[in-house]
Amino acid sequence: MFLLKTAFQNIAQNKKNFFLSSFGIIIGMAIFVFFIALSSGMQNVVNEKIFDSSIHFIKIKSQTPLTEETIRELKNNELIKNIYPVQNMDMPFMVEGKILGNYFRMDAIGFGLPLEMVEKDLVEGTSFKKGDEKDAVPVVVSQEIFEIYNGSYAISHGLPKLSPALLRNYPFKIILGESFIHNSDKENKRLKAKIVGVSKNVPLGFAVPLDYVKEWREFYLNKEASEKYDQLILESANKTDLAVLKNEISKDSRFMLVTDNNERINFFIMIVTLLFLVISLIIIVISAINIMQTFYASVNTRIKEISVLRAIGATKSYIRKMILLESGIIGFFGGLIGIVIALLLGLIIDWYSNNRLPDFPYKPDTYFSYPLWLLLSAIPFAIFFCLLGAYLPARKAANLDPSFALNMQQ
Repeated sequence: MFLLKTAFQNIAQNKKNFFLSSFGIIIGMAIFVFFIALSSGMQNVVNEKIFDSSIHFIKIKSQTPLTEETIRELKNNELIKNIYPVQNMDMPFMVEGKILGNYFRMDAIGFGLPLEMVEKDLVEGTSFKKGDEKDAVPVVVSQEIFEIYNGSYAISHGLPKLSPALLRNYPFKIILGESFIHNSDKENKRLKAKIVGVSKNVPLGFAVPLDYVKEWREFYLNKEASEKYDQLILESANKTDLAVLKNEISKDSRFMLVTDNNERINFFIMIVTLLFLVISLIIIVISAINIMQTFYASVNTRIKEISVLRAIGATKSYIRKMILLESGIIGFFGGLIGIVIALLLGLIIDWYSNNRLPDFPYKPDTYFSYPLWLLLSAIPFAIFFCLLGAYLPARKAANLDPSFALNMQQ
């Protein structure tokens, strides 16, 4: 307790120098906590709001046809839980209808997907399967379409936002055989369609039951096109199996892995985070060097005091502990202030985003996430670098000869 009291008194006597030496620790820890929290928050947005991280998918393509035979072969792999075939709507087609009284007619992007891919996202009481000719084609829209419309298009055109509930069973038409780019030489078909859900598992565009696309491809393209798939989505039971499966597939020369936007975005976030962490680490290391210089200067000005302590019985260990305790106190308060600054910056940015910025696709309520490990490790991290910087000065102080005290009093 006496040692702690002495350490605080020494810091109070040299508070200007100690404050300047701790400034770098404060800034470095603020940057460290801020960007780790920002990275964690952005990954939460990507994995929960944009993509469904609870599903473990990889997508594969091939230069050779992907067929039912390919699926049967892959099902022998114990790492694969499910296989979902995908067919693109390669034939010319358009969509036509009205949104809030505004007529639209445009080309679109469509896919054929199996029920299992979108089943949990269907509106209650609806189905996602091929029906009779008189039945409307069930359509599941990509979540990205809603986010893009609500986040930018609706605002710039003064239109109200849409919600999946608002467009439940919304009717429109799919016009097959015609598009603004080119038309088919076969007869056009105008099919009734209705929206039965919104899903993150649908790529940018919309999806219809796979059996429809097979029929349309056979009519507008050929029989072979209806029997082959453009992609296969492989689902594993967990992330560990997914990593092993991805490694196996990448070694198979027949298949090509399709890089998901999820992986691209997370990789970009990781690279940017690492860049700023390197910057914060450089600042903290420079701060440790500055603390070393500050404590060397402090020891030089306190030679008489330290020598007197040694002369009256203070051990080398006591002197060393006193100096290191002073540096530890600086690290503790420097780390604490850095955390507070990072939290305040996060609150300010979230407030500004929620109150000043217009909506944009996937706009989050908060950009930050503060894992418990981050808050618990930040202060020990700061203390460690302060102790590292003060170690050599503390060793010098502990090795001072007590005779200095007598010489300085003469």
